[in-house]
Amino acid sequence: MLGVHPDYVLVCRATDELCTRTMLDDATLSQLVERFGQTGSRKLVLIIGWFNLLSVFLNGCRVSMETHDKIGRNTSPLG
Repeated sequence: MLGVHPDYVLVCRATDELCTRTMLDDATLSQLVERFGQTGSRKLVLIIGWFNLLSVFLNGCRVSMETHDKIGRNTSPLG
């Protein structure tokens, strides 16, 4: 049976916990460290925190999303 890889589920759970409660459950943190090591887990928490901060900042400043008339139809900066 195909499904979502357990690593993705773990990272999504960590993201949900950090963005809604600003803290990881002990079980989630233990699983992150077991799977990605201490350095990898810290990097993941930093990445999650950075993007959370960025979205809070943009929403707080009422920055509107870019529309196709501003950015065109390209989905990549290379294309």
